[in-house]
Amino acid sequence: MSAVPIAQTNLQLLNRLGDLGWSETDRRRVVTAYDLAVELFTGEYRASGKSFVAHLVGTAAIVAEAGGTVDETTAALLHAAYFAGDFGDGRGFPTERKVAELRRVLGPDAEALVAAYGPWPWRARIADLRRQGLDALTPREQSVAFLRLANEIEEHVDGAQEYVPAHEPRALALADTAAGAVALGRPGLAHIAEQVAADTEHRAVPDRLRRPPDAPRRVTPRSTTTRLRTRVTGEHSVLRRAARRIPGARDALHVIRRRTGGQ
Repeated sequence: MSAVPIAQTNLQLLNRLGDLGWSETDRRRVVTAYDLAVELFTGEYRASGKSFVAHLVGTAAIVAEAGGTVDETTAALLHAAYFAGDFGDGRGFPTERKVAELRRVLGPDAEALVAAYGPWPWRARIADLRRQGLDALTPREQSVAFLRLANEIEEHVDGAQEYVPAHEPRALALADTAAGAVALGRPGLAHIAEQVAADTEHRAVPDRLRRPPDAPRRVTPRSTTTRLRTRVTGEHSVLRRAARRIPGARDALHVIRRRTGGQ
């Protein structure tokens, strides 16, 4: 397998899937999964500053490049949904509503992979895989291990670990990832790990470009941040409407506006 750039955008991924011979129907499933990923991870960034969506696309691209099925590829695109996706409830674990939504988008088999991915003790089980061989894992675990190893490769794409050295120990070394892929019977995945290692081996990142380990992970657009004075004294606020009808309310509103910095 020759080196192929790992997709980082939805369009790069879809174009590559076309090159790999995926049908229009199967690529449409990827589009649907990507659309949900954008909803759940908009404003989310990795410690390196890379968008979380780019990481998800990259993981899915690696899975597809290594011969993954449609279920495995779409599951890779949403592998972090249950523990890192923003469903709007503030809870980082599956709920009945979340499971129903992912099953509707991905189908039951791919959703089951996403559900198994988060709590899977991957370091211990991949070590078992390397020591004991493929029989150490159940068929379901083999697919989860495939996604996990693809994720670990993606952690190193673009030399991301070099930009946040404090996070490097959290990712599996590429040599260990390649060895795990071989034990898993995924030589294509091992080749990708080796290629990424070769591509990033001599990359040097200046200290001034490196990011602290506590770099922002979630960014809220300024236009969506409601300010107190707008909520309390804005043109369509409750107080402003009341001031038009209740005697004396207008004077009280002016006092509130001065205290909250309103105009």
